[in-house]
Amino acid sequence: METNQELEFETDWLRANKVEFKLLTMITVLADNNLAYRGTLGDMCSFFGLATRNSRTNEQLRKAIAALEASSFIHTIQDGNTWTLTLARKAEKRSKVIRIKREWYEIAKNYKNPANSVDWIQVLKLWLYLIDNQEPILKTSEIATALNVSVSVVKKAKAALQKDIGAIVSQKVTKKDGDQYHCIGTNIVVTAWVD
Repeated sequence: METNQELEFETDWLRANKVEFKLLTMITVLADNNLAYRGTLGDMCSFFGLATRNSRTNEQLRKAIAALEASSFIHTIQDGNTWTLTLARKAEKRSKVIRIKREWYEIAKNYKNPANSVDWIQVLKLWLYLIDNQEPILKTSEIATALNVSVSVVKKAKAALQKDIGAIVSQKVTKKDGDQYHCIGTNIVVTAWVD
């Protein structure tokens, strides 16, 4: 069976919190031929690289699953300890979709740098946002608001994409005001591709 070489993320998902976005990403990546993801909370933790016996993590997953179902992003069936999670396709009313190569997801998921403690899911989230972005000048605070994360998370994810992964080129945009220059934002170009 051939795996799909592209993954689809809906732009609406970018506002989801970290755990909810991780779940949506997991379903997108692991759903067999767009059918469903089936597994236990422990399986989900293994996918995320988290401890499988942590009750706090399991509770966060349950809450995120309930919130995503309440928001009509997913449909769930629970059979004992096994969960079946499917993406809810809102038929014709599907919002804008960002398509990326599966390898780009893999690059983000495998990102590790002891000097930059950003979670891989935040790197992926910012990468998707930048791919979809149409604005010529961006402000870190505006990106943080759009992604529902802190400014420091955006800065760390941007550093990962720029310095470690080489997926973006970033250039500060300044404006001369009298004798001084003021930074008004950043011009970011997504440059990554996989042949």
